[in-house]
Amino acid sequence: MVTERKNIQPEASSTFRHKYNFVVLTTRDFVRCPRCGFGIYPDAVAGRFDNLIAYPVDRGVLYWGAVEIKNGSSTNLSFDSVQDKQIMWYHKKKELYDMWLWFSIGDRIGGKTHPRRTFLIPFELFLELQDSLDRKSIPVDCEEIQEYELVWSGKGQWEIPDGHALWDNINNFSLDGGAVNEVV
Repeated sequence: MVTERKNIQPEASSTFRHKYNFVVLTTRDFVRCPRCGFGIYPDAVAGRFDNLIAYPVDRGVLYWGAVEIKNGSSTNLSFDSVQDKQIMWYHKKKELYDMWLWFSIGDRIGGKTHPRRTFLIPFELFLELQDSLDRKSIPVDCEEIQEYELVWSGKGQWEIPDGHALWDNINNFSLDGGAVNEVV
């Protein structure tokens, strides 16, 4: 069984970090108390997306993105898998970060019945689909997400195709000069 923490999160981080040389900062939703082992959910990270990614576009200028990572079922991604606090964090931080949703639908890569497929969609598209689809989930065959599908490249990594919107956003960011994210 594919799990978000054991499979999907490491694949996303490895893809960004090792395949494409992004700087990846991973947020943990909770930490364990070293004394009692009880789970602690820090308010400082409430709703924060799982990964913050940075990509150098020019000397001293970084593109910054935020990626929420989810695992769907065999056939869809439930809208309620994204929590309200994550949507609130999106609205607070969308001027600072380019926001994305990385998710997998399916059971196994290369599986015959429900092969696992992975998508990296703009978070705004997720919100639009939540409002426009007359259902409680995004089906794997949803026409609006097909152009955002990633390709399995093995060794725990996915390929983000050349025509993907992420690369367009990074290219447009570098053309605009990236004024918001300049490093001093």
